[in-house]
Amino acid sequence: MEAETRSLGRILASGVIVLVLFLQAIAALGLTPGPIEKTPFLWPFLDYPMYSTPHYEGDAIPRYRVVGTTADGREMQIDPETLGADFWIFRNAFLFPFRFRADRGELEPGVELFERRHGVTLVEVRLEDRPIVLSRSGSSQGPVELVGTARRAPDGDSWEWEVP
Repeated sequence: MEAETRSLGRILASGVIVLVLFLQAIAALGLTPGPIEKTPFLWPFLDYPMYSTPHYEGDAIPRYRVVGTTADGREMQIDPETLGADFWIFRNAFLFPFRFRADRGELEPGVELFERRHGVTLVEVRLEDRPIVLSRSGSSQGPVELVGTARRAPDGDSWEWEVP
């Protein structure tokens, strides 16, 4: 009985090790299907800096800023703190809809969360890229680029997208 338990334990441990090595290989070789950025797909294997794309002199590292325009014309910055949520909810609601057409339906729940928290009505949401450009002497602010704009449609229930 004791030998069987030990043997079963080794088989189980070996299976876990093989699974971890398999997932590590998929992450290292970039063989991940679908939108790999969405957590928790292959976590923790893709969260390590060794899987990040290297940046060299002259490269622009994107820094996104989300700005909402209220019905009375005020502009309000939208980030995880002002949203009252963690980064993952913010990313899925306000960054991915501009990058992935399939995620556009995620904007509305994020907007509703922001509106409830601040007692406002948003009529427009825009995503700007304010990149940092790397150089030998350090980094500098790159040119601001509009990534896209979503405006509330006249019916008030949908969004009209202007994304290049």
